[in-house]
Amino acid sequence: MLITRSVAKIREVEGAAVAAAETDALMVKASEGVADAARDLLRAPDSDELIVAFVGGGDNGGDALYAAAFLSLDGYEVEAMLLTDHPHERGLETARMAGVRMFNCEDDTADQVVELAKRGTLWIDGMVGTGVQGQLREPLRSIIAGLEKIRTDAPEPQVIKGPTGESVYKPGEAPRDELSKAPTYTRRVVAIDVHSGVATDDGSIPGPALRADIVVTMGAVKPALVLPPASYLHSEIRLVDLDLIFEDEGETRTVNQSDFLETYPVPGPHDHKYTRGVVRLVTGSEQYPGAAVLGTLAAQNSGVGMVRLETTDTPNLLALQAAPGIVLGPGRSQSIAVGSGMDPEDQETRERIDVALSDAGADRVPIVIDAGALDVAARMVAAGDDFAELAIWTPHAGEAASVLSVLDDRKWKRKEVEQAPLLAARKLAELTGGIIVLKGGTTLIAGPNGLVYVQAQAPAWAGVAGSGDVLTGVIAARVAQQKAQFEQDPEASSKISLQEKTNRYVHAVATAVWLHGMAATAAAGLSYDFPDNPLAQRHPNEIGGPIAAIDIARELPTVLKQALNRKDR
Repeated sequence: MLITRSVAKIREVEGAAVAAAETDALMVKASEGVADAARDLLRAPDSDELIVAFVGGGDNGGDALYAAAFLSLDGYEVEAMLLTDHPHERGLETARMAGVRMFNCEDDTADQVVELAKRGTLWIDGMVGTGVQGQLREPLRSIIAGLEKIRTDAPEPQVIKGPTGESVYKPGEAPRDELSKAPTYTRRVVAIDVHSGVATDDGSIPGPALRADIVVTMGAVKPALVLPPASYLHSEIRLVDLDLIFEDEGETRTVNQSDFLETYPVPGPHDHKYTRGVVRLVTGSEQYPGAAVLGTLAAQNSGVGMVRLETTDTPNLLALQAAPGIVLGPGRSQSIAVGSGMDPEDQETRERIDVALSDAGADRVPIVIDAGALDVAARMVAAGDDFAELAIWTPHAGEAASVLSVLDDRKWKRKEVEQAPLLAARKLAELTGGIIVLKGGTTLIAGPNGLVYVQAQAPAWAGVAGSGDVLTGVIAARVAQQKAQFEQDPEASSKISLQEKTNRYVHAVATAVWLHGMAATAAAGLSYDFPDNPLAQRHPNEIGGPIAAIDIARELPTVLKQALNRKDR
């Protein structure tokens, strides 16, 4: 499991480690990781590559200077642009001794810095530390905006060399008017710890930010590297392990295949359909019959013992044709899902939603609330109706804004949710008292006790109509399986605190999102037998292809079989 840590917690733990280590030992180790990442993006030292390190005043600036020194000793041409009047002294001296050319840019305008940086083929972003909150001050804000603007320009830069092939200029003596005339180029970027311009603890982007090919983060993964929208600014994360020991629960978690396998219930000889979980789906309509079919297939293919479906005539017929083993009508279940493919403006449909919500409370069964049931449930909560012991809400950004507008003391817009999804998910969990599944390219699962999971397994191909209906079915299945596990040992279950039970449900929901994402990956023709390193780069040389929602549902058994039959389990 990948666990991210807050800036405050990392500083607390890292401070003790730095005090116990030799001078700059951890910084040197961190900078070696930065240099390694740069080497992976560079050609040979004799290939006229030019590395430009942007140096700020904090530890990230020190990392950049030491990394610049390592790369210069490799034989690369390296320049350091000092954007502060107090760079890391030992790093600065080490870089100078290694032959890094220095440019004092602390008094330069943003345009001057950007022009000077254009010649670089690879940039090392050590401008801003992890503690910066809110928008950056000038001129740094404009520098980052300018660098991002030219990052994808072409053609290749011209590195100025003397007749012997060596630099014409001694360190610190290169005339800028000559160096700034070279054409621009598509740059590769290695960011230190986080991208300059993002909010480290919540992943929001309050102003200009510089994208990166690789982010090298130190000691622990920062939340911004997995939380959208900042998580969309890089291709790869690399962690430099500084042997830090954390005892807190962390800011966010990400489940992987091992975490899924640890909690997925493999049936034994004494199991039957009721011990394996029964899902009750109140979904679909004559207008949207496919939602019932997709949710039914998804729940069935996720491994539950039975699926009950309550819907109208057309989806009933279609669902029976697709899955003859389902049972039509209400009955005993360990989870309910409601809302997919339902229009609450239709009176008959609204009554079906109301009954499902009421039954969840009366039967003390977890309920998954999707699509057409979200606003209905929100208005019930606003009216003080505690309709369920545990509700799992599954909105996308627009639906989340609608629910928040009902429950909060102000109106929310979709754009606000997209810009700060962690804030929105936590606010929804607080206001509803339930588990929030905020769907998107990266999906956030927020529990009412503050626990947050972040899952980004699904490829962009999964953004199709009906994909959410499939996810609802998978979540309902995993929640039913968790409920069935509690029921099988009532004595042991009675000793588990309510908070721990809720945590287990949150984890089950996160594994459902993982499973849905892996099935979508398989459906798109992408490799999905990943290593358990959640930072491993996904599909670096694969594109995949278009899929339909039903393809995701159909791939669920295949993905499950492969995961459950791993030889290294």
